[in-house]
Amino acid sequence: VRAWLSTSLRRFYPRSIAEPNVPLTLDAARGERLSFQASLRIEAGDARIHADVDAPDALAVRVRRVGYVPLTHLATHTEPDEIEGFEHLPGLVPDPLFPDAEAHAGPFETTTFWVSIVVAPDTPPGDYALTVRLAVHDGPTFTLPATLRVSPVRLAARRDFPVTPWLYADALMDWS
Repeated sequence: VRAWLSTSLRRFYPRSIAEPNVPLTLDAARGERLSFQASLRIEAGDARIHADVDAPDALAVRVRRVGYVPLTHLATHTEPDEIEGFEHLPGLVPDPLFPDAEAHAGPFETTTFWVSIVVAPDTPPGDYALTVRLAVHDGPTFTLPATLRVSPVRLAARRDFPVTPWLYADALMDWS
């Protein structure tokens, strides 16, 4: 069993190989929302995994399980080097975030949790220690350190943000 942290810019598939466990440092402005991932790979057997994060009270932290959706075919006329995750596809692709911090992992399977952080606008600048725990039921508990570096910069509140609904009701009856 191996565990590691990663930025939110990567995708981990059920067959992704384990990565080195390197402490993660994230940069944020006051008033920003950001996220990162905690992954665990089971090499033999299966296990229930529970994820949680210890963070200072100044930060709002939420942990969600990354789910998978089937991708049965690749897009036509796309070069293999342009397809992210080509070695895992067709297959299961990470996409939905489920509102639970537990997962079941089978043998030779990678399980990922999505950690979201909200930095309040009045959070003092500085470094904040985060501790991610991935606990395997009847097995080891992995403690993974991360640092959130909050800068003195404060993001302005979003104003006059237009939202356009892109639903066309005229085509719904074609699929009923």
